[in-house]
Parts: sequence; C-alpha cells; structure tokens
Amino acid sequence: MMDSALSGIKKANALQIIDQVKAAVAKWKEYAKEAGVSATSLKMIQKRLLDITSV
Repeated sequence: MMDSALSGIKKANALQIIDQVKAAVAKWKEYAKEAGVSATSLKMIQKRLLDITSV
C-alpha cells in the first residue's frame, strides 16, 4: 500500500476504499448479467479475473 503521506489518504480511509472495491468486484457477475453480458463473455471475464487473483 502507498505511504499515506504520499497519497494524501489516511490509512483508515484507504482500507475502507479497498473494502468497497472488493465488495463491488465480488458482485461483478451480477452487474454483468444485469447489463446483458453474454454467457461466453461471462466465462472469459471469470477466467481473466481468476488469472489476476491467483498472482
């Protein structure tokens, strides 16, 4: 994580933002379905997300 002095964001705020992003990303499939993303694209996105998170 960036040094809070460099980013201008307090650590508690940064952690809260990270938690909010994690919560939104966890619901990506729900959002994609609501947007009409095809099953093929859903599978491709899922694979890419798994590639990213397994690093």
